[in-house]
Amino acid sequence: MESNGFLFAIDLFNAGFYWEAHEAWEGLWVAAGRTGVQADFLKGLIKLAAAGVKAREGRSVGVQRHARRAAELFRGVLAHQQSVDQQTYAGLSISDLIAAANQLVLRPIVDAAPSVGGRPVLALQLKIGN
Repeated sequence: MESNGFLFAIDLFNAGFYWEAHEAWEGLWVAAGRTGVQADFLKGLIKLAAAGVKAREGRSVGVQRHARRAAELFRGVLAHQQSVDQQTYAGLSISDLIAAANQLVLRPIVDAAPSVGGRPVLALQLKIGN
């Protein structure tokens, strides 16, 4: 999960290139076999990227739908972690991902700052490590 493709997708996501991040993670999801904890984690990231695409389109209902599904997937990943020490997956805090997705469900603001090129982006940055 610390592959160049995975890290590049995080960079794409953080820069507001949600479709491109979605595509990068989807390739990894397919390589992971589309099922299991690793695949569910990647699918959660794909759903967050899809929420970003909907934000750029100004579609708050789409942001909520994809964010809700992302939170569900991340909760499933968290349930498979064996201990409190394993609250991260691939360097990302699962609880932070769940909280961010839940926040998007509650407040899918798509017409406010921050923006890239005048187009809305999510007020969410993915951070590896602490």
